[in-house]
Amino acid sequence: MPKANKNKTLDSVGIMSQMQVLLSEKDGVIVDKNNIIQEKDDIIDKKSDVIAQQQHRIEILEEYLRLANSKRFGPSSEQTPEQGHLFNEAEISSEPEQVELALPETDEIKALWRNKQYSGRKRH
Repeated sequence: MPKANKNKTLDSVGIMSQMQVLLSEKDGVIVDKNNIIQEKDDIIDKKSDVIAQQQHRIEILEEYLRLANSKRFGPSSEQTPEQGHLFNEAEISSEPEQVELALPETDEIKALWRNKQYSGRKRH
């Protein structure tokens, strides 16, 4: 029996050393995977920053476009709200009664028709 115990002890020592090697390899793989995950997280963070910057730039460009379109297609009055009453002289000086035009009172409505004559060759 002493030989059997010795073999069992050697076998258990060999198994233990193999298990320690496997555990250290597993720890190395886990560390490598954690490093890869950290690198990918860093890449994701950088890309998220780039996306945020691009979205901010898009918002600025859209605002420029809105301003340009309002300047191009908006009202073209040169009057600003700060000017207020400065340019109202014509409106203030005219009276509403004077605005009505005197129209001739006639019951007949004449239509003016003109036959247009074309110059050049006659058409058949």
